[in-house]
Amino acid sequence: MDDLATFLAVPCLAVGLGWGIRGQFGHERGALVPGAFLGLSLALLSGWPVHAAIRLGAITMMTCAVGGLMTYGQTLGLVQNQPVSSIRWWGYLGLFVKGGFWFGFVGVFTGMMAGGVPYGAAELLVLMLVTTILGLVGMQLFNRPHQPPDRLPRIYFSGRASDKPRLEYWGGLWLGLLGVMAYAWFIKGDGAAVRLACWGILGGGIGFSFGEMLQCFGSHRVPFGQKAQPWIDWWKVMEITFGLFGGLFIAMGWVQTFGLRHPAPEFPITIPSRLELLGIVIWLPLAVIGHHSRDSICDLWELPFQALVIPIPCIFCGSVWPAFAIMPLLTLATARHIIWQEHYGRDKYIGRTTMFILIWGVFAVASLFGYQWWIGVAPLKTWFYCALVIQTGATVILAFCTRSALFPPPELKKKYGPLATFIAAGGQFPTTMVFVVMMLAIMALTTP
Repeated sequence: MDDLATFLAVPCLAVGLGWGIRGQFGHERGALVPGAFLGLSLALLSGWPVHAAIRLGAITMMTCAVGGLMTYGQTLGLVQNQPVSSIRWWGYLGLFVKGGFWFGFVGVFTGMMAGGVPYGAAELLVLMLVTTILGLVGMQLFNRPHQPPDRLPRIYFSGRASDKPRLEYWGGLWLGLLGVMAYAWFIKGDGAAVRLACWGILGGGIGFSFGEMLQCFGSHRVPFGQKAQPWIDWWKVMEITFGLFGGLFIAMGWVQTFGLRHPAPEFPITIPSRLELLGIVIWLPLAVIGHHSRDSICDLWELPFQALVIPIPCIFCGSVWPAFAIMPLLTLATARHIIWQEHYGRDKYIGRTTMFILIWGVFAVASLFGYQWWIGVAPLKTWFYCALVIQTGATVILAFCTRSALFPPPELKKKYGPLATFIAAGGQFPTTMVFVVMMLAIMALTTP
């Protein structure tokens, strides 16, 4: 493949893989994965030094997580469960709006970091606080009132007729995105950030809508026959397609804006490492509690953008947060989900004490590796390939660490022998194999 084809193919595959993995874990923590893959792949292909590359991967990772706040299951239902009608096209519009924000927000911060326009720590802190306020205002303007079944927003992309109409956030998120774009364009003169945001909006909007078209077609038309249908996860086809388009369009925007070999800008360290560590100590427990709490902490954590108030300045202007995000935080996001599943759901293999020991053990080991690689300047491919293997491996563990897969029923073992484990895993088996193939393809394309 020539340089341009490789430059477009690797982020496309990486984000497609990451989005498929994201679907296994869900919400904001799952969306960390495709974001990290995007930034690392762009920096690797552009020849960035490792510290600058990890910084870019961290910023795309954290900004991609914000879109996980949006609900879209009922929006997909407007397409999936309806005949060709105005309701179905309204569903597609909703997917374009939500997908467009998701990659548009990633794109604007990708451009801000790569474009060379300097942003200070205090400036970014104020920007994120203002963006959070804009998010609250946008929610009130576009996503409220939400008092089902009597009062719902006028512009509403979820199920009005549902027993539990979902609370939407897209209006607040879009107003925040437009605020960041306006600041980058009018105050900083940062055209690269705005251009990459526009590319991301197109890629995310088209990808989400087209991915759902494929899911709708596959689910209703059964193109490969009834025997093959149970082995094809059309929801996963939609997710991977969404990621493929998002990664491809941002890569195209990068090439159009910077070219193929864009040097990394300088990132002066202006935040003391002790202050960064204090930010981690404050931020991480809130993040963990916020995802598993039903009180005001959870409500606070689900406000648009506020989770980025500490990370964004620290990733741009600090020396600790980039490595913390790419190694311990990214690893913990998926590992914690698996460990919680083994305690609370599925087969309940482990007790509460074991669960907490495993969670913090994974965090400690990942932190140790991240620290050693950061100060020892480990090659960028080591970081990228490690992230690929850990996240893809996590989906394999999630698929096969069930009682039915580990201990298949006797009739399956008698009929299929060693293949019984894979048969017992059902539709998860072909999905995980697709992930493995995509991971190997990315590695092959990035190996000279």
